[in-house]
Amino acid sequence: MLDEHQDKKIEVDSMETHGTQTAVKDNITAETKINDLQQELADARSRGDRPAEAKALADLGTAYGWGGEYALAISCLEESIAIARELGNKEAEWTALWNLGVAYDRCGQREKEVALFTEAEEITKGLGDAVDTIPEPSLLKIQFPSELGSKLWRSRQKIIVSGIPLLTSEEVAQELNERRGIRG
Repeated sequence: MLDEHQDKKIEVDSMETHGTQTAVKDNITAETKINDLQQELADARSRGDRPAEAKALADLGTAYGWGGEYALAISCLEESIAIARELGNKEAEWTALWNLGVAYDRCGQREKEVALFTEAEEITKGLGDAVDTIPEPSLLKIQFPSELGSKLWRSRQKIIVSGIPLLTSEEVAQELNERRGIRG
């Protein structure tokens, strides 16, 4: 099941999921990290610890995403979301939805990506100030690799929480055309 993508060294200092930090040093391969997380998942399941199972699945999905294994990432993240919903853990659900959206983006499935981001944004509105304390979804760094991209994403989340409606891409294009004097 592991392929050449998982042999690559993960090039990030850390991955954050569900408000906890999983240290991933440059000298740990994706395969090693995935093996560790699979063991954590098995342990959580053997104890019947649903919160730990959801976290392990989310972390495993994130690790698969960093390793480029998007089908496996999607499977784990979908399972994590189901458990987060079962437990009523909105923060965990929110983070997993964003990471799942990024995974679908990487697979070229734009409709699913947009649907997941929209669903996450609905949760964002209910999180209020808590959105400031939830770690940024890990896989977003794949989509917004710069510090500026990350800051813009955070600002966008705060705007959503405030209730200010965002323009769609079509509305932005229409606004730009009107400002340029282009009608229709």
